[in-house]
Amino acid sequence: MSKASTSPDRLPPDVLLSIQGVSRATSTAMPEVPRWLKRVLPKSGLAGKGANVQDFDDADNPDDEMLEGSWEENAALDELSFDLRRGEGLGILGYGDARATLMRILIGALPPSTGRVVVRGRIAPLLVRDLTRYARQEVGKDAVYVVGRFMHWPKGLLRSRMDEIVEFARLDELDRLPRRKRERTETLRLLLSAALHLDASVYALDQGVGDDPDFGLRVFDVVEQRKAEGAAVIQGAQHSVDDLARLCDHVLWFDEGSVLHEGRPLEVAVAAHKGRGQKVHPLAAPMFAKLSEGGQQVDVGSDGTTVEFDLDMLRPHLDVAFLVEFHNELGKTISIDQPGLTHAKDPGAYRLRIFIPPGLLEDGAYRAHLVGQIGGGDSVQKRELLRFDVVSEGQSGSEADAEAAFVLLPAPDDEPSGTPAVAEWDVSRAAP
Repeated sequence: MSKASTSPDRLPPDVLLSIQGVSRATSTAMPEVPRWLKRVLPKSGLAGKGANVQDFDDADNPDDEMLEGSWEENAALDELSFDLRRGEGLGILGYGDARATLMRILIGALPPSTGRVVVRGRIAPLLVRDLTRYARQEVGKDAVYVVGRFMHWPKGLLRSRMDEIVEFARLDELDRLPRRKRERTETLRLLLSAALHLDASVYALDQGVGDDPDFGLRVFDVVEQRKAEGAAVIQGAQHSVDDLARLCDHVLWFDEGSVLHEGRPLEVAVAAHKGRGQKVHPLAAPMFAKLSEGGQQVDVGSDGTTVEFDLDMLRPHLDVAFLVEFHNELGKTISIDQPGLTHAKDPGAYRLRIFIPPGLLEDGAYRAHLVGQIGGGDSVQKRELLRFDVVSEGQSGSEADAEAAFVLLPAPDDEPSGTPAVAEWDVSRAAP
């Protein structure tokens, strides 16, 4: 991504999208119609209920972006300029209206207060809220043609590609859904499939594509392939940089109408989370682990053993600690844990080494659980990272004068010679 071209009518050959001095001023929202007036006005116009995207959304999704309030009247965006070139992906991230405002300006659903958008070719709008808004009460193929009229899609192209559009939508996968939900989902799939078949040069996506996960994956696969072939991608998301990392090489993080952070996904992730709380969504997976040697079994001999794990940390600035629990077939549990948290500054690959001292485990087979602890104080969240088998031999009657230990290092491929451990702890062994 680069600064906007100086000559709007003479784009460089590799520039597909140019945003030049675009901004959006906050406007005053239309006042609410008084209840007494609603009772006497006909059920249309100001007093009526027009069709909108909520007619298509599930009522049990209170976090849907459509419910954030007015999505046009109070939208604001500070002046912004940039060029997007062939094969580039740009992520638009952040809470509030600025992100959604920019996406709507790009597809022509909202006019900017200043500046202009120049596109070489056509933008394919894969924005669920806007597509369903234009569809109004229409469903199925009728919705495709209605949206096409609003979005100026070539009618002849839609007709010639309709069989391909329907085939890609795979509507037969929805036969078991309740009628109303099936009708809504079929319409959304057809609208998104139609946008994918426009021979576009730029693809604009939002997080709504993921509301239908299986279909959303197919959409992402196609967009990723088109990007590899030279198309440009601009993707909006609300929560995290990792929502954008698959398709986007550059990220703009918006806050209160302006860009707060800008750069590569990793740079923005680090900057955006620096100094912020450790709040992690209960369904999120900020860490993954596997045994470094592969397999599923660890053998503990008379001298104890060191177990190594490969860790992937997907978030920067995590306060973490680790715990290992050993369960035998008699129901006995033995555990060792790290006594305090350590701060993992950057996302990336790490190596965790845990020394299991002799005498900790009696001879026998154990099921082990590696647990990650994130955060501190009252906000610690425990996540099971891995289960593996442990076989202990030669332990009966041995004296345990050694202690367990935890060491966290950068992964060997990323670790320069002589790099010290990120953190190291001595841990008293748990009583059997």
